[in-house]
Amino acid sequence: DRLRVVAVDRSCVSFPPPVGLCTVAMLKLASTALGLSPRRAMEVAEDLYTSGFISYPRTESTRYPAGFDVAGALAGHETDPAHGPIVQWLLLKSQAGGLQLQRSGVDAGDHPPISPTRAAPRGALRGGPARGLYTAVVRHFIATLLPTATAEQSCLAAEASDERFELRWHRVIERGWLHALPHRTEGLGLVEGIPLSFDAVKQGDELPLVASELVDAWTQPPTELTEAQLIEAMDRNGIGTDASMATHVSTICERGYACVVDADGHLLGDEGSGGSGGK
Repeated sequence: DRLRVVAVDRSCVSFPPPVGLCTVAMLKLASTALGLSPRRAMEVAEDLYTSGFISYPRTESTRYPAGFDVAGALAGHETDPAHGPIVQWLLLKSQAGGLQLQRSGVDAGDHPPISPTRAAPRGALRGGPARGLYTAVVRHFIATLLPTATAEQSCLAAEASDERFELRWHRVIERGWLHALPHRTEGLGLVEGIPLSFDAVKQGDELPLVASELVDAWTQPPTELTEAQLIEAMDRNGIGTDASMATHVSTICERGYACVVDADGHLLGDEGSGGSGGK
């Protein structure tokens, strides 16, 4: 059998840069990327704030205020071996008056989004969590200043033996803010690595069917909530505030209503727990 291509669609898709970092987003980032519990993440963030490395970490705002000092926040980062070239480009653009803060996001009227306030030289931050969270804040901030990422999306549909098969892939045109946050590619649903020969396929072409396999399987139940997913659900349902969410998650664990069962932060609930303080 051969696959007959019945449809090919190509379009340009864009992915705007992330909005500023609020407390909920920071807690989720710390949990998924660094493996920190919400309470531990807040402790580290507060230490970074009191040490003068980041802005106030309790905020619901995701939009920078007018007049935000971008150059001041970037100062000192132009020599960083990891993201120095990007920062140099941003500073040159700022000096030329071509760097515009994005106006998306929400100004909750409390504090600006979490951002770096001064560069931290190597050795200035002791301990992995502090360096890890600080770097995450810096990279996120840089990403908010970079251009939109764009890609060409191709969708191919083919048929064989009355069965329909579909394939979707992307060719990145402009990486934009993904230069600062390359790990976010998968979260955007970008599919890369498809051979370039597929770009020339058009409707009516025939492709060789090399192999086929029929797999018998059962649907799987959803996994337990992670700490990051719980924080997101609390925020979505108005449970707690940016100042209390981390404490709430810690409290249900300390009182035995749930416990963290793996390094990914999955929570296992105990429906029979009376909250007697079990660990």
